[in-house]
Amino acid sequence: MTPSSAALIALLIQQSLFALMWLVLGALRMSRRAAWIWAAGVSVAVIGLALLLLRAHAPAWLGFLGAFTVLSGGFLIMLRGLQVFCRTPPDRWLLPAWVAMALALGAAQWQGLEPLFVTVSSLPLGLLVWRAAWVVRRDLAVEFGRRVAAACAWPFWALGGMLLLRGLIAPLAPDWVGSSLHAAGDSNLAAALAFVASGLVLNLALVGLVCSRLVRRLEQASEHDALTGLLNRRGIESRLHQHARLAARRGQCMSLLSIDADHFKRINDEHGHPAGDAVLQALGQVLRSVIRGSDLAARAGGEEFWVLMPDTGAAGAAELAQRVLLAMRAMRVPLAGQPLALTVTVTVSIGVVTAEHPLEAVDIMMRRLDAALYRAKKAGRNRVAFGAPEIRLSRVADAPA
Repeated sequence: MTPSSAALIALLIQQSLFALMWLVLGALRMSRRAAWIWAAGVSVAVIGLALLLLRAHAPAWLGFLGAFTVLSGGFLIMLRGLQVFCRTPPDRWLLPAWVAMALALGAAQWQGLEPLFVTVSSLPLGLLVWRAAWVVRRDLAVEFGRRVAAACAWPFWALGGMLLLRGLIAPLAPDWVGSSLHAAGDSNLAAALAFVASGLVLNLALVGLVCSRLVRRLEQASEHDALTGLLNRRGIESRLHQHARLAARRGQCMSLLSIDADHFKRINDEHGHPAGDAVLQALGQVLRSVIRGSDLAARAGGEEFWVLMPDTGAAGAAELAQRVLLAMRAMRVPLAGQPLALTVTVTVSIGVVTAEHPLEAVDIMMRRLDAALYRAKKAGRNRVAFGAPEIRLSRVADAPA
C-alpha cells in the first residue's frame, strides 16, 4: 500500500464519521434538512473515494469514470445542502454541468488521455467548491456578519484552489501529477494529505455554521418577546444602556416612549385572554409600522411597550408619540371565534422623556418616564404626557470620564 492510498483511506474513514455525525445532528433537529442533505452528500463522496481506492481491482470505467462522477455528485449534493442552510434557491445549471463533466470524463478515458482526465475531473470540482464558498460568503454575511462568513468560507476557497491547481498543472507536468491520487509519488501524497486536512476543516466549518445559528437563535429567544416578536425587557434595557454610553461619548441626546394599553384588564375579563393576546400582537404590529428604522420597540411587560429613539430630541419624540397615539386609536382588533364579527378598540397612554443632557443616568431617565406615564393615566388616559427635566444630573454608570 502506498502512502497516498493510506491517506485516502484515512480520508474515507474521516468522511464516513462525518456522514454519521450529520445524520445524528439531523435527528436532533439542528438544521435538520441541511444536515440530512450533507449526510447524503458526504456518503456519496465516500462511495466515490472507495471506488478511487479500488481502481486497481475494478474495471477501468468504474475506477476512473465512476469514481469521479460519484465524487463530484457528492460535492453537488453538499452544495445543495449549503443552499438549503442559507435559504437560497438551487442553481439549475449545476445538474447539466455535472452531466457534461461526466461525458467529458468518459471521452478522456476512451481516448486514453490521462492528463486530460485529471484536468477534466479536477477543474469542475474546484469550481463547484468555489461556488460553495461564494454561497457561504455572500448569503451568510447578513446573518452571521462578514467576518464569521469569511472565516467559514475560507476552507472552501482553499479546497477549491487545490483542485483547480491540480487540474491546471496536470497537462503541463503529467509525470509529476500522475493519473490517480492513490498512485505512488510525493506530489500525490501531498495532495492526498491536503485533501484529508481540507475535508476535516470543511466539515468543521459547517458544524461551526450550525452551532452559530443555534446560538444566535437562543440569544434572540432570550431577548425577544414570544408573543409580539419585539424585544423583551432584557433586550431593550441592554440596548438602552449601550445607547446611553454612546450618547455620553458623542454628546448626543436620546428619547424614550412608554406606551401602556388603557383598561387592558377589562379586555381580558370581557373577552378572554386570547382576545388580550390578539390585542397585544396588534399593538406590536402597529408599533413596527409607525416607528423609524433606527428606533427600537419592545414589550417591557404586560401591556406596556417601550420605544427607544437614539439621537432624537424632544421635538422628534413628540412627533412620534402623536403618530403612535393616532395609530392606536384607529386600530381595530377582530376577535376570533366570536359568532359576530366583533372587534376591539384600544387606546393607549404614552409617557415621553428626552435625555437632553448626554450624562443623564439611565435610572433617572426611567424615573422620569414612569412619572410621565403616570401623569398621562391620571389626566384621563388616551393621551401623551411629557417627563419633566430632572434638576440633578449624574454620569452614566460606565461611561468614560
